[in-house]
Parts: sequence; C-alpha cells; structure tokens
Amino acid sequence: EELINNFLKGLKFKEFKDEKKFDGITNGYDIKINDYKIDIKCATQLNYLEITPKVIVEQEKIKHFYIASKWFDNTNTVVIIGYFEHSDITNYQFKFLYGTPYWAVKLYDAKPISDLINKLKN
Repeated sequence: EELINNFLKGLKFKEFKDEKKFDGITNGYDIKINDYKIDIKCATQLNYLEITPKVIVEQEKIKHFYIASKWFDNTNTVVIIGYFEHSDITNYQFKFLYGTPYWAVKLYDAKPISDLINKLKN
C-alpha cells in the first residue's frame, strides 16, 4: 500500500491526502484525491488472483475507487493491475473466510489504471 501511495503522490494531483497510517489504523480509506476516497487492495500470495474487500467494511465505508495490485513474493515486486469502482465489486459473489464475508474480485477484470488517473486529473 505504501509503495502505491507514494507512486500516486508523485503524480502531483490538485489535492492529495494520505489518509492511511501505515500502522494499520485507518479512517476507512487509504488516500483521498480531489474528494475521491480510494482504497488500495493487494493480492499477497503468489497463487492469489483476486482482491478480497470485506462486505461489511465496504458497505459501511464506501470508497469511490479500489486500486487492485499484486505482490509477487518470489521477486519482491508490487504491480498495479488496475482499478474498480464500488459498484463493480458489489457485483461479485461473496465468499466466507474465517466467518467474514468478502467479495472475490478477480484481478483480470480490473479497468486500466491509466483510466483512473485520467479521471482523477480532470
């Protein structure tokens, strides 16, 4: 999350607010750019092909956009895959893991990150 946050900060948006404290405490979203609340989601296991936003959390604290990324532990590399809007993620089926329902959002369905950057710059 911190790497992607720093990348976005470097793009010099009109208004950029780093809302995430990287000690795990957050106010409901990671960053805010031009009044858009954005959450950064990362698939962290080599075999994971989806991000897993929790249903209860995302319904209570709706974000405008979710940036989807993938961490490759074998090369210690983070790749931005693309982005989703809130309405996109709610169309996925949800699953349960340890009693917490989450949406199983497929990384390969992400919209191009360049489209999001253009939206945020305008």
